[in-house]
Amino acid sequence: MSKIESILACALVSGAALLMTSCSDNARFVGTWNGISPVDMSVRMPDVVRATSVVSVDFTLNQHKTGGPIGLSGKLDVVKSLPGDSASSGVPYQLSIPAMASVRGVWTYDIDDDDDLLVNLDMSSLKVTVDHEGVRWLGNVPSAGADSLAAVTAATCERELSHAAYTDFSRFTVINDVDVDKSGSKMSFVIHSPEAEIYFVKAATE
Repeated sequence: MSKIESILACALVSGAALLMTSCSDNARFVGTWNGISPVDMSVRMPDVVRATSVVSVDFTLNQHKTGGPIGLSGKLDVVKSLPGDSASSGVPYQLSIPAMASVRGVWTYDIDDDDDLLVNLDMSSLKVTVDHEGVRWLGNVPSAGADSLAAVTAATCERELSHAAYTDFSRFTVINDVDVDKSGSKMSFVIHSPEAEIYFVKAATE
């Protein structure tokens, strides 16, 4: 190896080490964060009155400090409208359906900017579960078959939510402008399709 090649090789090694140190120093976002920004999902579920998701995120740093596992979980709140009848004077019934969604993946730093992250989600790990105990009627309750109607509607909604959650979590595959405040207790970053800045608070450690 020539002297010039040796110098270039050393420079590359030093640069890589410096980048890894910089990324490690800036990895203040590692940990579990609870979302405080509801994301509107109704555009992906047009037959609902309301559909929102509050996403929490868990970042883990691997031993090489180049990235690591990530877990996303969403607290979903859906209100579906069902046709009214004579008992409700034609006013539609509304059913509140709470659910949870989760998915796992791996994050890495964007080589161009260490406050931007690239996320590879394993969509085969996607799980959506309706809280059947929490399903409830809002306002008027059907006079006949209310429980069975609620159960059938919740089961149908669970399938619809799986598709909506898939699309919603896909917005996290590129994360920009990760910012943790000086206290280390608040974080924000930008997701896309459509672009939105969302906010988190650090989860309490036991």
